[in-house]
Amino acid sequence: VIACIVFTLISAIWAIYNQQIYTSLTLFALRNVEHSILGIHVSPAQFQDLNQFWLVLLAMPLALLYQRLNNSARGDFSIAAKYTGGMYLLALAFFLYAGGGFSAQAGIVSPWWLVAGYAAQSLGELLISALGFSMVSQLVPERSRGTVMGAWFLGMGVSNYIGGAIAGLASIPEGIKQATASLPVYMELFGGLGMGALVFAVVMTGLKPVLNRLVLQSHTAP
Repeated sequence: VIACIVFTLISAIWAIYNQQIYTSLTLFALRNVEHSILGIHVSPAQFQDLNQFWLVLLAMPLALLYQRLNNSARGDFSIAAKYTGGMYLLALAFFLYAGGGFSAQAGIVSPWWLVAGYAAQSLGELLISALGFSMVSQLVPERSRGTVMGAWFLGMGVSNYIGGAIAGLASIPEGIKQATASLPVYMELFGGLGMGALVFAVVMTGLKPVLNRLVLQSHTAP
């Protein structure tokens, strides 16, 4: 149960980052990203579709990798390893969003920084979010699964609210329309979020042996 609580907490943290897709990242695309990919016009809201694009593209290869590892001598990655890897990918994504500002021209960033960032963020989502249901079913006794799953969804809802509040930290004062003025605000927000994800990932790396032991105990418990 302790391992489940830790993994649920990490899932909630992931949801805070995921909420940025619909808030700060879309506003960033509106104000500071070139609205064209390969010569095709892309509206700011359409950049959100990059998340679904990468999820569809990466899901099958990742599933095949899991299957191959599961049939190998070493076995599949542990839940703790997947969650930890997902947090490192989240950190990479937000560092990419922030790093794009260093190559901006007149405050406008190449859309390829968003393409690359969404790729890392979506892969992290596959490693973290997709494990939520299976994690509860594996680690929680059957009599308690309904309650824990409800708490998991409640945590996601609270995290979405917090994610929206965090996005509000990057609000641009009314009257400021220059891309050069809004870019530093988003770079600071994304850089801070990237650093936060990196800290959580490092903590998860240190806790991984303990979590693996707790997961093993949950499997062997009567």
